[in-house]
Amino acid sequence: MNIKTLKFLPIWAMALAIGFAGCNNKDDKSPNVDEVLEDAFYLTGEATGYEKPDLSAKLIPAKNEVGNVERSGFYDGYIYLEANKNFSLVDYVAGAATTYGGALSTVAGGVSEEPAVDYLGGSFEKDASAFKVSQSGLYHVFVDKTLKKIVIVPVSYWSPIGDLSGWADTYKLDPKTGASKDKVEFEATNVNVRPGGWKLRHTSAWKVPIATDGTVKGFANYGGNGTAADSSINPVLVSGGSDLKFVEAQTGAYTINFTWQPQAGYKLTLTRTGNLVANPAGSATFKVKVPTGTPATAHVGVVGNFADNSWGIDNPVEMTNNNDGTYSLTTNVPADFQYKYVVSADGTAWSWDNAEDGGNREMAIDLQATTDEVAKWSGTPFTPVNAAGSATFTVKVPTGTPATAHVGVVGNFADNSWGIDNPTVMTRNNDGTYSLTADVPADFQYKYVVSADGIAWSWDNAEDGDNRKMPLNLQATTDEVTEWNGTPFQ
Repeated sequence: MNIKTLKFLPIWAMALAIGFAGCNNKDDKSPNVDEVLEDAFYLTGEATGYEKPDLSAKLIPAKNEVGNVERSGFYDGYIYLEANKNFSLVDYVAGAATTYGGALSTVAGGVSEEPAVDYLGGSFEKDASAFKVSQSGLYHVFVDKTLKKIVIVPVSYWSPIGDLSGWADTYKLDPKTGASKDKVEFEATNVNVRPGGWKLRHTSAWKVPIATDGTVKGFANYGGNGTAADSSINPVLVSGGSDLKFVEAQTGAYTINFTWQPQAGYKLTLTRTGNLVANPAGSATFKVKVPTGTPATAHVGVVGNFADNSWGIDNPVEMTNNNDGTYSLTTNVPADFQYKYVVSADGTAWSWDNAEDGGNREMAIDLQATTDEVAKWSGTPFTPVNAAGSATFTVKVPTGTPATAHVGVVGNFADNSWGIDNPTVMTRNNDGTYSLTADVPADFQYKYVVSADGIAWSWDNAEDGDNRKMPLNLQATTDEVTEWNGTPFQ
C-alpha cells in the first residue's frame, strides 16, 4: 500500500457543527494575556478550552475573496467549539486586550457558492454578552475589524472537488468520531482520483459573505500557488488558490484523510487502495439544484454514457421539477456511469451550448447521488424573446446627420434576413428622429444603417456594437445611434 502525505501551511483549523445561538451571559473573568506575545485576534472562553488567549485559538489575516486582495483588519481561522458554553473575541494589541461579544443571528445556507448549511453572523461590541453555539464541532470563524462583523460557519464536511468529480461534491470527507479541540479528522473512502484540476472546499462553499452589500467575502476553498508544484503529491495549499493537479500516474481509488490540529495546521493523507472503483449497473437516483434565475418552466435533463443513448444530447433523460429549485430523477444506469446536466426552454430543443460547464460528473458507488448543484448554465435558452408581430421602432441619429439622410433597419426579417442591400427604410420625423412600424419574426435582432441617397447601402455605414434585440412588447423605446461607422453624406 502506498501512503502519500500532503503538508499544508498552518491555516488554523477546520470543523464540524450545525447550529448556533446567542447568549445573554457575560464571562466573569478578564483574559490573562501575560504570556501572549503576538498581536492578533484570539477566541477565548469555556467553549474553546482556552481560558486566556492562546496561539492555538488565534485568527490570522485573511484575503477578501472579492478581487482576491489583502484587506486590513480582516481575519479568519478554524477552532473547535463546545456547545452551549461561552466564548469571546479578544483583540490583543501591544499588551492590551479588548474583549468583544454580541448577539448572533442564523443565516440560511444554500445560496449558490456559499455554505450549504445554516451559519451564524452578527456584529461584535466591547464587553457585550459572550457568544455560544448550539452544537459541538469545528467552526470556520471570520472577523472584520472595520465592519465589526463576525461570521461563524460550521464545517460539516470537506470535499475534493474538480475533474475527479465533475466539479461537484461527489465525494464528501465526513468527520470521524473522537473530534476535540486537539484534533479533528475528516475522511472518505473509494475516492476515484483522475487526472485534472481539483480543489478542497468545505460545506459545498467557495466563499462566505461578510458584508451585507457583498463587498467583503471570505474564502472557503483551498488551491495551489499557481506553479508546477501544484501537480506534486506534496503541494502547498493556498486559501482561494489556483487549481491543484492530479497527473496520470496518480490515477486510482483512494482513502482521503484530512486532519486538523491547532498550530500544526493541516495534514492531508492520500492512501491508494487500488484501481478506479466504478459504480455497478442499476437503478440510480439523481437530484440537482439549478442556478438562480432558472425559470420554473425550464426543462432539465441528464445526458451521459447510457447504454441505449450514450451522450445523446438530442434526447437526454428528462428530470422532474420539484418546484423548489431542484429537479430529480430515478433511472437505470450502466456501470461506471458519468454524466452532465443540460437545460432546455421547451423540453424539445437541447444543445451542449446550454449544458453545465466543467468535467463529467461521476455516479456515486451506492447509486444514490447527493444533491448536485449547477452554478451556471453555459447558455441561457430560456431568456425571453419577442413574439412575432407588428413592431414599432424609433431612433435618434448622431448629431451632424443631415436631414436628407436615409435611415433603415436591417435584421433577421423573415423575407430579407440581414439584407444590407435592401433594408426596411424609416420615416424622418420633425424632431430629427426616425420611426418605422413593420412585421418582425420571433426573437428579432437588428441594426440601424444610413445612406446618403436611399439607394447605396453598406455595412460600412451602419452602427457599431452588438445586435439590438426587439423588446418583448414589440414597442421599441427610442434607440440612439451615437456614431455611424462611416459618413456617406459628407
